Amino acid sequence: MAVVCFQKTEDAAMAKAKYDGKFVDGRRPIKIEIITDKTPFSSSSSGSASAEPASPPSLIDRIQGRGNAKTKKHSLPRQEAAVAAMMASPSSFTPLNVTPNPDSTQSTCRRYKKGPKRLKKQTAVC
Repeated sequence: MAVVCFQKTEDAAMAKAKYDGKFVDGRRPIKIEIITDKTPFSSSSSGSASAEPASPPSLIDRIQGRGNAKTKKHSLPRQEAAVAAMMASPSSFTPLNVTPNPDSTQSTCRRYKKGPKRLKKQTAVC
């Protein structure tokens, strides 16, 4: 698969007429599709239609427009309470200090990996 871009639509039409359905590599015929991204302008344009399309807004206009948007209100009371609690509470995280008991680690059974029965020479002793 290949994508070819032409500057002129006449060149694309000529390439389609010349190569569409032809065997180039000896396996399958080439399938050519013409895809245009602009609509052709007719020569008889009315006075109300503008000859130039409207330009897209600039980056600064798009950024400024987004900052003016209002914050979304939560429809559920639990969400409002949760958001208020998250905003009010400080973002400090205190981890728990958990120290393992050395006596408890020695008394547990050692786990063996599963495998073929014929290769298990040892038995698990608790």
